[in-house]
Amino acid sequence: MRMDGMENAVKIRFSERDLRFIQAANDSKDALAMAREAAASAISKQEEAFNKRFDIADASRAMLDERIRLMMPRSESEARHKSHEDHAAMLTKQIEAREERGKGMSHTWGILVGAAGLIALIVGFFLK
Repeated sequence: MRMDGMENAVKIRFSERDLRFIQAANDSKDALAMAREAAASAISKQEEAFNKRFDIADASRAMLDERIRLMMPRSESEARHKSHEDHAAMLTKQIEAREERGKGMSHTWGILVGAAGLIALIVGFFLK
């Protein structure tokens, strides 16, 4: 009887130990599954961030490409600037010519009025 009691105690101990090992194995499986899920979530978030950075870089590149497309080449810009300078010089010459003509006309009128006054003085002197 004593042997049976010992045998039962040993069986109980082994079954408790087996139960603890099974529980530890299940806990390890659960922990491993949670770790895998966390790693997959982290990888997914990293991929999203990576794709966002590429989208931003692509948008920036597209904006720069558009700016470059709309920009005028230096040679064309210099040619336009030269054309504007030439046009401004021509307009300046025209204005100066008109001013000179205006001065000449006012001198001419001054001379004519003076001459008319002198003629009227001489005619008035003789008619008196």
